[in-house]
Amino acid sequence: MDPSLGTRISLAGNTGTVRFVGDVQGTSGVWLGIEWDDPTRGKHDGVHNETRYFNCSVPNSGSFIRPTAQNLSYGVSFLQALSAKYVEQLHGAATQEKVILGSSNGSIEVEGPHLDKIRKKLARLDRLRDVSLDGEKVARADPGDAIRRTCSNIRNLDLSHSLLPSWDVVAAIVAELPGLQSLALNHNRLQQPSDLAKMAASFQHLEELQLNATLTSWSAMLDVIRYTPKLRFLEMGYNYLTHLENNLVTSDAMGECVLQSLNLGSNECKDWPAVCKAMQIFPSLQRLLLSSNGIAQIPYPAEGQSEILQGLHHLALPSNLLCSWNDIDALSRWCPGLKTLALGLNPFVVGLPATPLNYGSRRFLTTICE
Repeated sequence: MDPSLGTRISLAGNTGTVRFVGDVQGTSGVWLGIEWDDPTRGKHDGVHNETRYFNCSVPNSGSFIRPTAQNLSYGVSFLQALSAKYVEQLHGAATQEKVILGSSNGSIEVEGPHLDKIRKKLARLDRLRDVSLDGEKVARADPGDAIRRTCSNIRNLDLSHSLLPSWDVVAAIVAELPGLQSLALNHNRLQQPSDLAKMAASFQHLEELQLNATLTSWSAMLDVIRYTPKLRFLEMGYNYLTHLENNLVTSDAMGECVLQSLNLGSNECKDWPAVCKAMQIFPSLQRLLLSSNGIAQIPYPAEGQSEILQGLHHLALPSNLLCSWNDIDALSRWCPGLKTLALGLNPFVVGLPATPLNYGSRRFLTTICE
């Protein structure tokens, strides 16, 4: 059966999203238009012989493949991946087994007694607290309450590099894990949710979320925060973010947001005043990471400017383009409560000419960490 649009696939270790299913002019048979997570795997933008068949979010990350391509996978269910990772099949009734020591490259073989008893104990999925299914091709939830009956005590879950197609599927999995506190979804491509009630009910207890390299937009991230009332730590690195627009969002619309730490590393948020303006909807924010964003200047705030980060205690700005100590002097006005500051690999830190530091900031700079 041909997959639907938005289906996630894996082919020879590369993951992507189905953006087109159908005929391609000048060829026979059905083709799949794939947008690859790794843009270097692609060959075009969905155009063949001057005809556009699909669009790509990242330039030149698309290609066509056959639905019958060898090693093509549409993924497995959550419990299938969990069992394959954490449950080892019993070896039989033998009381003695020969085991190759893992670090010996086959040169050391020992006998182990009653190893099936150990396997049975390790197969107790209901005892799992920390689970990593990174790269295990999870694509869907299991029917009914099978997940809750099998492993409801999971507290920390990593579903990075999966084949999850949407937030609806993530919500269906998380809804069966009532004690989940930390969730990693790095390197996924998630369609927006269609069942908002399910989203609101599924993420009530989540405290930490990782969305690195997911191409999640700023507005989509704000929607997620609305469904996670206890979220305190959020990572949003490598998402090609440029402008953090809050024009249609107010603190009241965000509810009682308790976010304390936000990682925006390796994006393109170059405008420091705009970043400070965007952070105003997070009244509890204490830690902000902005490494590798191309920030070249931090101007002094205007007289009476309201976008001051009063509660910010920890700021990381390494690997940006700051050339002047005046930029650091200005930080004391933007972040009056700052306790630690990371600045490594900026031009003025690595020895390029820099302007002298204002005397009034010397006390402020006693907390700098390179």
